[in-house]
Amino acid sequence: GGSHMTAVELRDLLWSLVCVTWGLHVCGFVHMDIKPMNVVRFPDGNEKDVGIRWKLIDLDGAQLANERLPLSGSKWCFSPLYMPPELARAICDHAGAIDASLMTSRLMDVWSIGMCLMQAIFLVPVLSPWYTEWKEETGDERKFLEWLANYNTDPIIDADMQGHIRSIDPVLCTLLKGMLEKNPEDRCCIATCLTHTCFKQHRATLIKQDVVLREMSARSEDAGRTQERAMIRRLRGESADFEQSTAANRGGGGGRRKSTACVVS
Repeated sequence: GGSHMTAVELRDLLWSLVCVTWGLHVCGFVHMDIKPMNVVRFPDGNEKDVGIRWKLIDLDGAQLANERLPLSGSKWCFSPLYMPPELARAICDHAGAIDASLMTSRLMDVWSIGMCLMQAIFLVPVLSPWYTEWKEETGDERKFLEWLANYNTDPIIDADMQGHIRSIDPVLCTLLKGMLEKNPEDRCCIATCLTHTCFKQHRATLIKQDVVLREMSARSEDAGRTQERAMIRRLRGESADFEQSTAANRGGGGGRRKSTACVVS
């Protein structure tokens, strides 16, 4: 449910998801379960709700990238509607095998991000019709997983979907197609997403903000150094005054100070 997002809002959402996922990937982890329920919207402290921040939650199931994990008994999970085809293939190829395993990949998260944005566009999980129909028909998820695991079936973004997305934002449509390639060898990586033409303005804004922050930091450091120098000068002045006062009290030459007491004759 919900209302349709504008092209600008869709780009902002995708940029946020790509950036936060890139940060996770840089740390050597794969989220493994990116889906709309794990994407939270936070107002950016503006009463008019102009600034919106999107955050990725539920990192408990995150796994190290490029690690082989057992398919059974693992602490991570994937939702079928957002599951990457390579995971579906691993499940189908090794169903029932005790030693079945999966090699984690950052490309898995790229697929799931793409599926999240598709839902933001169409307001429903785009694979839900197939999943629901085949599960009701067979009683389990096997048929759906086999279809998803087949890299040679029709692309996720069919002609009708592509036409609709292009009417909203043709550049965004190009990026989504790259993110939702079934074969991971053809799928764009998170770095390609970051540097895509779709986010040219976002990158420019980020660079501008970085420059401003650097300037503010430099000014703050300069102000801090100025205050520090002023403090040192003041302390030195107070120290000199104290030394002069002490010398005066001692008579200036270090000799015995003349008494000013009254003498009783």
